[in-house]
Amino acid sequence: MSDLHSFDPYHVFIATAHALRRRAERGALAMGATFGVAAEPLPFQLATVTHILSDQRIRHLIADEVGLGKTIQAIMVLNALRSADPAHQTAIVAPERLLAQWHEELWTRGHILGHVVDDTDRTRMQAWLEAGAAGLERADDDHPAARHRTASALLLRPRDIADHPDWLDPVRQHMLVIDEPQSLPREVLDRLSQKADESRNDEAAYRQLLVLSATPRLGDPVWRDIIFRLLEPEKARLAQDLGLSATAIIEQRELQAAQALVGLPSDAISNEGAIAYRCEAPTRRITRQTRADWGAYFPARDNQLCLFDPNASEIGRLRLIQTLIAGRTRGDGGTVPSLDAPPWTTVRGLLRSRRSVRDAIDRLERTAPGMVQVRKDALEDFGDSRLEALTDILADIFGAEKDRERIGKPARAPEKIVVVAGDAGTIDMLQAVLPRYFPDLAPDGIAALRRSMAASESSFEDIRAMQQAIEPFVQGPARILLIGDWIQAGLNLQHSARNMIFYSMPWDPQAIDQLIGRIDRLSQVSIRAARHGHHMPARIRLWRLVMRGSPEEGLSNALGALGVFDSPLPPVSEEIWTEVNQLIAQLLTHPETGKGAALARLSDLKATWAGRGLVSHLDHFAPLSKAQVQALADRVGDIADRLHFADEHETSAAERVEAANDDWLRACAKAGGFLYEPGRPDKSDPPRRYSGFWYASGKTEPPFLLTDMAQGHEWDDKVALLVRRKHMAVPPHRFVQFNAAGTQTRDLRFFDHGDSIHDGLCQGWLGLGGPNFSVQPQGELVIRVGETHPALAWNGQPIVVTLAASHPLQSPHSRVAKEFAAALDWFGATARQSYLARLDEGLAADHRWIQSLMPTRFSAMASVLTKEGWHRLDQRQTAILLRARPDPDDKSRIQGRMQRLLTPAAAVCSQHVSAIDAELRDLRTEDLRCTITAWTARKKVIEAESGTLAQVFRNRAAARGRVDNQSMVNALRGQVEADERRATLAVLMAQTRIKLTGAAIAAAIQSHPRSLMHASLRFVAPEGG
Repeated sequence: MSDLHSFDPYHVFIATAHALRRRAERGALAMGATFGVAAEPLPFQLATVTHILSDQRIRHLIADEVGLGKTIQAIMVLNALRSADPAHQTAIVAPERLLAQWHEELWTRGHILGHVVDDTDRTRMQAWLEAGAAGLERADDDHPAARHRTASALLLRPRDIADHPDWLDPVRQHMLVIDEPQSLPREVLDRLSQKADESRNDEAAYRQLLVLSATPRLGDPVWRDIIFRLLEPEKARLAQDLGLSATAIIEQRELQAAQALVGLPSDAISNEGAIAYRCEAPTRRITRQTRADWGAYFPARDNQLCLFDPNASEIGRLRLIQTLIAGRTRGDGGTVPSLDAPPWTTVRGLLRSRRSVRDAIDRLERTAPGMVQVRKDALEDFGDSRLEALTDILADIFGAEKDRERIGKPARAPEKIVVVAGDAGTIDMLQAVLPRYFPDLAPDGIAALRRSMAASESSFEDIRAMQQAIEPFVQGPARILLIGDWIQAGLNLQHSARNMIFYSMPWDPQAIDQLIGRIDRLSQVSIRAARHGHHMPARIRLWRLVMRGSPEEGLSNALGALGVFDSPLPPVSEEIWTEVNQLIAQLLTHPETGKGAALARLSDLKATWAGRGLVSHLDHFAPLSKAQVQALADRVGDIADRLHFADEHETSAAERVEAANDDWLRACAKAGGFLYEPGRPDKSDPPRRYSGFWYASGKTEPPFLLTDMAQGHEWDDKVALLVRRKHMAVPPHRFVQFNAAGTQTRDLRFFDHGDSIHDGLCQGWLGLGGPNFSVQPQGELVIRVGETHPALAWNGQPIVVTLAASHPLQSPHSRVAKEFAAALDWFGATARQSYLARLDEGLAADHRWIQSLMPTRFSAMASVLTKEGWHRLDQRQTAILLRARPDPDDKSRIQGRMQRLLTPAAAVCSQHVSAIDAELRDLRTEDLRCTITAWTARKKVIEAESGTLAQVFRNRAAARGRVDNQSMVNALRGQVEADERRATLAVLMAQTRIKLTGAAIAAAIQSHPRSLMHASLRFVAPEGG
């Protein structure tokens, strides 16, 4: 080991072993994709991400309920794709209120640097377009979208797409992510759909597409067609040719596929049904998980109805409200007005603060009996029964904390409360008045989020302003956050609060559902409890204040009948919501005569919602049932067990991997050339911890250099790593602060797959240590350890360790597809590039699919020489030998040195290799059996997909050939030929893909490549021990 003379050889061996383990984990699709993201991977997330990555193509809608982690799952997909191709680029289009959240979570969760298009970028884009219009020469590298090469994700607001579609560049950007499509303008969705449609022409189209929405409005035929045009562009094009909706053609094909299964023998229906589902089911590219199946991971809801009596002046308001309601319905011939129209908008104002009452009356276009007196009382009478009800609740919350302190119970984090105030006037009133009741709230105990006076999607700076407004509540001393009823998606408060008080209830059930969803989301407390088998979820607390005798009372009854406060609402059609709103309006307008029938109908609607959503005749064959999801999670856990050297007390697969990674970093430092300091406090948030990592100072040169760590800097320039998820701040911090003055801050990097430090260490140690340990031992590592080191159970005895990791299959590439390349000669250079990229994407999808079925494996084996001969150690004993710190309480130094080999190791190494090969062969045989069976079905799906695309081009050619005008026939002859060639090419592309992927599977049958490491160890007690 002459190349390693400057380093501790034992810890070089451990660091290299860890690197081999990490490379094996990366080749196990679900492990590398999900564990590389700083979020606890839950079973349904593992399954969804694996399903998307291993499908025939990435073109999916994640429609999970609010709070189930759709953004996290998207980042897991992106991280896996970037891990396979560091040049992978993504365009993310989302409502502007969500861009800041995306920007932060891409980095804090997934090592992905994003760039939000700003005014400077827009100016450059305008100049670029003007230069092109003027005929000036432009280099591709000068394109505004290419200027941010270090960013892997370009974040775009809808207006950017509407103003300059050139931001969308499928040649440069591989994937398109659309968040909350129902919030985007229709013209923007049309442009996005066109850019992702490979059936339009030879131009490049996005080869990967993710759509995220908890409420995709699939019950609405119009929106269902919009979603299908994104997910199923070829079928939507066929529907257009036939003059049908996309829904109609998809339902027709699905019904035909279902009917074809009738009469099949039982042994065939399972396979054929799975093929039919993957080819024709409307839900085949839609994943939706609900907390009904995974409730243990989510908070439980405690909701309370707080009825209070009106005071004398408020009774006058109620009389005025009844007058307005009766007058409006009489004036409209008895029809019930919509809830978002007068008089209900006025009624809501009359039920809020005194300022809101005055504003509501001033906006009235007609006079009503009692109106003047009500306004006068709102100016002069300071009584407020609603405010009293609010202060009673706050007093109970704050009082419980003081009671706990008084009886000596351990202190908890102070409760924080979100108060839904309704409108700006009420927010202003509460912010001014509450400190008078609770002096501890002054001066900075209340934060308020007001509606911007500008347009809601004006600029990214507005989003920053929103974040700054809630910062005192999220990370500062504010105990109360006052918000309006317009706040919905994009504001995640589950890390900060578990209490929400509806001081003023929105009258829209969906608005209430979204507001509750700000705190009712995946909870780390519940995740940990469920992971340990405890069914004691965290709890969120909801209060709604309702004035007796007011329309609110009827509204509360209606919302109760719908179960709005009990659980999240499912996606239902616009027709259903229209009926719901009409029933509520009817209930409020005729509270006596219409109450029973309206509440009964609302209860009936709720009863039908359990199975609501897009359904398929083929759903029985869907691949993401709860049992299948759990089976995949168990399989990942089994793989993780073989991949870690962590302590057996670590309970989850993620924790075991984290503990092993921490040990890896310790081994890097003990090998020499690096420094590692775990558990350092973040000076901006001392309870939060990070780990510092840098090159060692002094004479020891690092064994290799790492990207993002420039040699020559001081320890103060160290990188900050987050190694354990439990140390992550809530909400996650992007930076850590090294000193109390705040003059030294660093990006906080999650240390896992996709982070350049992690990946650089993996590559570096395999390159340095791998060659030195890949052959049978030529020398012996003598390791002097402390008196409590568990390896002293074999004090002075020779130990031989062998490690093995199977190699992932090599992904085939279009450059070997000579027949396909020859068929492209007729097309232009841009078209050829586009078609080759499509083939490569298909081959990459097949490679990811193979990884999901044939994950790379890791195995470790050790034997100790006893008086009776070589004795095989068990898995726990073997893990002890491969840890830099097997005993956390043992602070003594562990030091290794190389000496000549005293005990021959060749024979035992050969025995290890034979045993490991047999173990890996058994696992691989079972994996191959499943893969070969599944490949038969997958080929049929690939062929069916290509047949659909080919039919699109044939239909287009036939339509162009039916032109009567001879001059047009001549003009279109070239286009007809092009479409016919495109149809042939679609089929040839599928045949080529099947041929190359089949060859890769055949190669896996013939060859079983793996990497080996060997070491001969001898642990000895400290001198004098």
